[in-house]
Order: sequence, then C-alpha cells, then structure tokens
Amino acid sequence: MTYYFDACSTVPMRKEAVEAYVDTAGRFFGNPSSSHGVGAQAKSLLEETREGFAELLGCGPREIFFTSGGTESANTLVESFRNVGTTLVSTIEHHAILDPAFRIGAQQMPVQGDGVIDFNAAKLAIKELSTSLSALFLMAVNNETGVLQPIDHVGTYLKRVNPDAKLIVDAVQAPHWMRLDNLLRHADGALLAAHKFAGPKGFGLMMARNPSWLRPLLYGGGQESERRSGTQDVASAVAALVALRLAQDEVENRSARAAHLREAMRNRLAELGDRVTFTGDSADTVPGVVSLIIPGVRSEEILFLLDAEEVCASAGSACASGALDPSHVLLAMGYSRELAGSSLRLSFTGDESEDEVRFVADAVKAIAGRLCP
Repeated sequence: MTYYFDACSTVPMRKEAVEAYVDTAGRFFGNPSSSHGVGAQAKSLLEETREGFAELLGCGPREIFFTSGGTESANTLVESFRNVGTTLVSTIEHHAILDPAFRIGAQQMPVQGDGVIDFNAAKLAIKELSTSLSALFLMAVNNETGVLQPIDHVGTYLKRVNPDAKLIVDAVQAPHWMRLDNLLRHADGALLAAHKFAGPKGFGLMMARNPSWLRPLLYGGGQESERRSGTQDVASAVAALVALRLAQDEVENRSARAAHLREAMRNRLAELGDRVTFTGDSADTVPGVVSLIIPGVRSEEILFLLDAEEVCASAGSACASGALDPSHVLLAMGYSRELAGSSLRLSFTGDESEDEVRFVADAVKAIAGRLCP
C-alpha cells in the first residue's frame, strides 16, 4: 500500500474532474479561435467556464486569464512590473515568484522566525517606497510550512499608503482550505494551479482586476484578450472548474478532518522529544501540513527510507527539479543550513485515515531512531 503524504506537491485528479475532462475533450474538441460552428461551441463553453471561475474568485470574467499552470502565471504577473516602479516580495515566496522577481530587481521583505511576514518591516518598506511601489507579492499559504500570511492586514495597509500599488496573491495552496472570494477581496492579482486542487496538470489561471496593467509573456495569436497567446485547453478548463467548485464546497468539512489528523500526527511525532522541531509551530497554519526538522538526519536520507516503506513525503517544494538544497523558506525563518537540510514535510488533504497517519508517523519515528539514536 502506498501512503501518499505529499499533497502540497500535487494530488490526483478527482473522479468528477476526470469525467468532465473526457466528456469535454470528446464533445467540444474545436479550437475556440476558429470561426466555424465547432469552434464557436468550444468558445462558448470556454467563456461559460471563465464565468464560473470569476464567481468563485469574486471578480469579473474579463479579469480571469487561463495559462499552462502556476509557474507561467507567476512569471507573467511578475514580468508585468518590469521597469514599472519597485516591486516587493517576501523572502519565502515560491521560486516561480522569487526568480523572476530577482530578474526585475525586486526588493525583499523579511519574515519572522515563525514564518509569518514581518509586518512592521513590510509597513516600513511600503511607507518608504510610497508612490514608487508598483506591486507587492505575498503568498497566502506557504507551500513548505503551511503558514498563513496576513493578506488582509498587508492589503489594507498597502492601499491606505498607495492605492495604486497592486497586491498580488499566490493562492496556489489555498483552495482546499480557504474561500477564495474572501481571501482575494483586497487582491489586484492572483494565481492558481489546477493540479493543487485535484484538477488537471498543465492548467492554471491568473486573476487581474482592471487588467490594463497585465502584460503578456507569450505572444502569437492574441488569445485571452491578448494577455496570453496560445490555443486554449477547453477540456482542462472545464475539469479544473469542476475540481475547484468541489474544493470550495468542502473547505469547512475538509479543514475539520485534516485538523483532527494533523493533531494525531503531531502528537505521535512529538514522542521523539527533543529530536524533532516543528517549524512554523507558533503561527496560524492550514491543517493539512506538518513541517518538521529532525536534527542530525539529512532530508534525503529520511525520504529515501520513507520511500522504501512506500511513504511519499517531501523535504519542501517539489518544483525544484528534485533538488534537495536547504529550504530557502527555513533559511529565511532563521534556521541554519544544517537544520534546514534536515527538514521533512508531510502534507495531506483530510481524506486519509487515522491508520495511515499512525503508520506514517511511526515510520518517521522509527527512521529517526535508527539514524539518530
């Protein structure tokens, strides 16, 4: 039996989303840009789907733009502010935000030891930059620790100081745990990746309010209101909407189930005593992540041995081509390179059983005892 505890990396497509994809791919196969009837049918369904996403995110349909995933969305949003004032990003953003942000000369905002943005430092940066600040990027949920960021507080202060500055929210890890229309009410832009909420891989979207500021990253046929060229994937859009609707409908129940499992997991792992440190422990987190450090045990060692027990876990982001460099998130939180290189992330959806949680926790405990007696 496989014990899958790497939900922050990806989750399997829901049966309903798979069925929607297969049905749509068979019946609405036309190119939405074609002028004939088959293309028009695909176009009509695509726009109906766009309206569905807009309703869930609390924006207008003309403010939704389909992409190939979170990375493309992130790069497009960041590049929209090249040579436009100064951009701020937190030090714990996903590399899909950080790397292009470095390329446009963005400034960084520090986080505290619990993984939450240093709000006083952020306020100071916002105030000092004043009208030269063009955009502030902040993730809603950290993909490595599960720590929640104060989107409302930052957004409110940002708009008070500079109403023209854009608040861009990485909401990739949020759909299973938070109502998106509420989360994004202060946001000018946001990004989602469908495979994180049980939709298809290779499909994502951007939200951009009053999108005159959004610049295209890809040029060609001028699709997506000339903001993202390329033939639209209607079947993936429909399947992603099905998955997102289900995820949003289940937020409360899923959160309650996951919180129960998280407590059971943490209690069992806490039996390791001083051989385990839970990261982000004093901050508010989503219930589907347990992030920890086992001092003296390299991440790659424990992941290798967990895999031998058919336990799927991660040391952090799975988007770095399998790299196991020390987590930049934990380094930003003040952990040493040695400790950051001993991290483990167990992430889940709330659909797992208590028996699965016990097995995984006991496997981690046994391996830790073997490697660091």
